Amino acid sequence: MINTAPMGGNGGIPADFSSYPYIGQRRIKTSADSAMVEAALNDTLFTVSGSYAVLDGESLSFNLYPASDLIVRAVSVDGDYQILAYNDHATGSADGIFTAISVNLIADDISPTQGQLFYNSTAAGSVFFSGSGSIMPAAVAGYGDKPSFLVPNNTGATKTIRITITFEEIGPREPLFGLTSSTLLQPTTEMSNYG
Repeated sequence: MINTAPMGGNGGIPADFSSYPYIGQRRIKTSADSAMVEAALNDTLFTVSGSYAVLDGESLSFNLYPASDLIVRAVSVDGDYQILAYNDHATGSADGIFTAISVNLIADDISPTQGQLFYNSTAAGSVFFSGSGSIMPAAVAGYGDKPSFLVPNNTGATKTIRITITFEEIGPREPLFGLTSSTLLQPTTEMSNYG
């Protein structure tokens, strides 16, 4: 049941200070700033992005590989394309692995969470969020979870689609194993040294 009356009855805290309108689930707002501002200041907000020229009638998917518990805060594309968030990784033809960078441009931190593009992709799992152009799913995922974000191209022409995911790390990082997109391979180095 929605309640817009002051919390605590007449003379209580105004409803505008509540973060949720349902009785029994309301919480007091503690900041007027976006949660993402605080995450950026604390060096826990990251973004990962990639693009590909997608043929008409095909889809582009971005598989996210979390290396910590995280909250997917926003997903956007550079046009009014539909975005479908799935709870499993898409399949298709792979094109590149992308590393996340900190939104705090003063920091040198690089998140071990990665993303990979798949073109001519096929979704897997179930849709848990969708929208057009930009979505804010606030989805929580952790190491081993497989969120993916699919963007179909139904424009009648080949289009280059860029997808950008903004996420906040909320837990300790898992050890990264294997190669990343920035790994500099040395011909005389044992592969086990890379991860």
